[in-house]
Amino acid sequence: MPRYHLSLSPVDRGGYAATLMDTRFGWPIEFGRCSKQWIDGKAAIYGDSTGALPGWSLTIRPTEEPEMFSATATDGRHFRIAFPECELEHEGGRGMLNGWAEEADIITEEFAS
Repeated sequence: MPRYHLSLSPVDRGGYAATLMDTRFGWPIEFGRCSKQWIDGKAAIYGDSTGALPGWSLTIRPTEEPEMFSATATDGRHFRIAFPECELEHEGGRGMLNGWAEEADIITEEFAS
């Protein structure tokens, strides 16, 4: 099973909430207030972490495939976790986005600049 799991679901008034879970250690990174935004001229869902692990950001963008998305979570200093294939699943009339990643990338000094 991959180490990292990302889930995103709609909440009140067009907002979203997401959880990135480290399945090896059970550490969740919560993104409680995500919203639709335009980033570099393209539609995205963006949010900053709101739980016990501050300083993380999450960006989710649609791909060319229907109901598929890609996501990136980063703390901006040390780690970046890419979820290249997140799938929109429909349960109980609600859409929920799920994605998996094997590992976190270490951000080098030149990448962080």
